[in-house]
Amino acid sequence: MATDYRDDARELVQSLLLSVIQKAIVEEGENQTQWPSINEFNQKSGELAVETYIESWRLDESWRYCIDYLNKDGHLYCYRATFSQPTRRKPVPRATASIYFYLSDEGNNDQKVTVYYIVEGHRVVLRPGREVFQEIWLKNVISHKLAIAESCKI
Repeated sequence: MATDYRDDARELVQSLLLSVIQKAIVEEGENQTQWPSINEFNQKSGELAVETYIESWRLDESWRYCIDYLNKDGHLYCYRATFSQPTRRKPVPRATASIYFYLSDEGNNDQKVTVYYIVEGHRVVLRPGREVFQEIWLKNVISHKLAIAESCKI
């Protein structure tokens, strides 16, 4: 009977270690993004840096996205990345999820731009390298939109 507990404990420890290692790999990938310095920053370099950052996420290969530059307000550039999961049967998605990226070019020219992002429908402001992006956030946005659309059907 004691060996059963040991086997269960061993499996638990192994699964915890595996999840920690996977998280470290994801964090390492996210931390590799080279954000431009304020001196080299412009609208296009910001868009490319956002794309590089998104590519560092370990998303399922079914996800598609596009990045749109929205506007500039003072020193703050705003980009929207719109995500969907089109399929052969439904190439036009019924719902999308957006992530809004804000890049600030305020500061010394040799500093890196400051980056924030917000997942659509969430209130938390996230920072690259501080939080690990979770694919479930995109899935939740889409599932909530589909549930609302379904409840509004007549």
